[in-house]
Amino acid sequence: MKKLLTFLLLLICAQFLAAQNGVVVTPNAGEPASQLSVTLTGINTQFSSGTFTMQFFDQGTSTNNIAASNFQITSPNTLQATLFIKGSATIGAYNYNLNHTVTGRANGLNPFYVGNPNNTPKVTNINPNIGGLNQTLTVSITGTRTRFTQGSQSVVFFQNGSPTSNIYINGISPKNDSLLEVDVFIPNNASRGFYDVAVGNFSNFFFNPESFEVTWASGLEGKKDISTALSVYPNPAKEELTIAINETLIEQIEVIDIQGRLVQKEVPNQPTNKITFNLDPFIVPNQYLILKIHTQKGVIFERVLAH
Repeated sequence: MKKLLTFLLLLICAQFLAAQNGVVVTPNAGEPASQLSVTLTGINTQFSSGTFTMQFFDQGTSTNNIAASNFQITSPNTLQATLFIKGSATIGAYNYNLNHTVTGRANGLNPFYVGNPNNTPKVTNINPNIGGLNQTLTVSITGTRTRFTQGSQSVVFFQNGSPTSNIYINGISPKNDSLLEVDVFIPNNASRGFYDVAVGNFSNFFFNPESFEVTWASGLEGKKDISTALSVYPNPAKEELTIAINETLIEQIEVIDIQGRLVQKEVPNQPTNKITFNLDPFIVPNQYLILKIHTQKGVIFERVLAH
């Protein structure tokens, strides 16, 4: 019964997020007496030519302590704008909406915080932030002041401003207030490219634009076992690392750390079936690295431990 109730709550939260028709702002924090550039991403909202205005609310009351200007459409569901925060702005969270002369009003789905940006709730990392077609993986979402253990969390992937079923959520497990583990499956028919990730429940909503990438299948064409085609050694690796493959040629190697950052790139003089290189000495030891191996038959991902 408890598992059934939990499942129903997660389902309700997912439907709640997927049904939203509004806009999110990133970054969503600034200090008084400052000006910053922000991105406004429409959720199930398409922007078109016309005039935009933005209204902010302090505890439900309209305020002019935050003003928005210089709206520019950069894609059908993305705007760039400039926010000016007056020195008289009260520290705290502000609600907002975006008004458009053609499409009408879109409500803000995440709050805007006035204060120290380092002290505002936020998702700080999604790891790994890449996955291949026909792959099952566990994605760790970390944050600050995110309170993942409170309420029923929901994770929804968006593409082109709309929730998508291209990535299946098989399970959500809050480990602590700052760590959420999500079991996902990426089917063969998923669209390759970047996905927005939304995390939330009924009281919090965190939106990360283009924070997860779907690439080619993690194996080679023909559904062959990757271990028969690819060799990575030694693993763990202390200094030198060799990558060899006998079914295609390697064009480029990207080394990505546990925080999803590109820390090293190796490009051979010409495509090759074997490449040997030294790991960057500044890579933190005793952490797993993701190798993004670009070949002439697609991209392969492999994990290696930096010793």
